[in-house]
Amino acid sequence: MYPRTCSGDARVVSVVVSVVVLVVLCVPCFVCAQVGDFTHEWAAHVEGGDEKAHEIARKHGFDVLTKIFDDVYLLRHRRVARRSADPSLLHHEKLISEPHVRWAEQQVVKRRVKRDFMHQDRSTKFISTWMDDPKWPQMWYLVSGGGFEEVKWFG
Repeated sequence: MYPRTCSGDARVVSVVVSVVVLVVLCVPCFVCAQVGDFTHEWAAHVEGGDEKAHEIARKHGFDVLTKIFDDVYLLRHRRVARRSADPSLLHHEKLISEPHVRWAEQQVVKRRVKRDFMHQDRSTKFISTWMDDPKWPQMWYLVSGGGFEEVKWFG
């Protein structure tokens, strides 16, 4: 008996399914790379000094907020939302298309995370993270939290 071969329609279906699976697996990675809270500000390296930076900013609807350091400026666009889930590609492309702009990056809001004292059971191996110093009450500069007037002496 000969092995079964796929007909033309079965091959097309197989290729389509493979492409769909590939897209489903790859698109979330691309989307995750783009997700963030984008601001209406750009950091840009503009060669040519302050005058050139102001000229390019005016040309594309930006305001120069400040000079971060040599030839690097913080620009703000007047018509871009303060925060957006999507980057403003149109304004970014206009900015980097200028010959004097070496690079530009739309700023992203950074999430603040409170780094608090780790709560762990004393039975864990990280016993050194607990504040069990027997001399703790004698460290007046750490205990009082105030000036010399509020010094608490323990004795």
